[in-house]
Amino acid sequence: MNVQHQTPQSELKSEELAKIASKLHNDIRTYTSLKNTLKAPLVAAILLGIHSKELSLSDLKGFSTMKNNDGAVIYRAVSSYLEQRQRLEPDFDDSKIRPILSEFKFLEINKALYLPTDKLDNHSPLYEFTSVLFDVYNTVKISDDTDILGDFYSEFVKYNDSDGNVLGIVLTPKHITSLMADLIEVGKENYLLDPTTGSGSFLVAGMNRMIKQIPQGSNYASEFNEVVSSHLYGVENEPSIYAVAASNMILRGDGKSNIT
Repeated sequence: MNVQHQTPQSELKSEELAKIASKLHNDIRTYTSLKNTLKAPLVAAILLGIHSKELSLSDLKGFSTMKNNDGAVIYRAVSSYLEQRQRLEPDFDDSKIRPILSEFKFLEINKALYLPTDKLDNHSPLYEFTSVLFDVYNTVKISDDTDILGDFYSEFVKYNDSDGNVLGIVLTPKHITSLMADLIEVGKENYLLDPTTGSGSFLVAGMNRMIKQIPQGSNYASEFNEVVSSHLYGVENEPSIYAVAASNMILRGDGKSNIT
């Protein structure tokens, strides 16, 4: 009897994301002089800009002035979105958003990112990267188990010259984080702490399991907000990775105010 192996859909998504991440990594290396430690923050910033709904590809028109280049456009979209959240949510204070924005400041000043090039049909590298990530964002549902930023970051640190080697980072594979969440039977009434947060993969795995336990109904939104705002805690000392982790949690519905 032949049993045909069928790859789970979530695994297929990860494989597809890994291929996109690998190509994006090569493109970043080819078209920019970006430091290794800024590659994951670059993806985080663009995804947050897309998530903000304040950024479109038509906004990216190549270099015009220092205050209106493609990097500045993306940075303003992220900054406006985070500051709007700050006004609406008292616990989303300045001490949380300023470190994120500080790590994204390079977008405005790195000319290799925002200057158009004939190698890209006179588009900037940022335009090309954002176009790719728009497709990813619109294809992969944020509410699914897929961890977009985690998948990209994991792919980036596979390379010998990556930030993972420089900083001594070892990322835990997604299937292990999911397994650990299952083994400890984390529930929506529990509180989850990751003292070495990294890109937030353990928090994402725990959040996914918690949210699946919330029954559909009139109280779903309230219970969801309770989980993501009060039950997830992380600590990350490396500023660039903190920005990635905080962005990851914001993309997934929050949890950001409890990462330090």
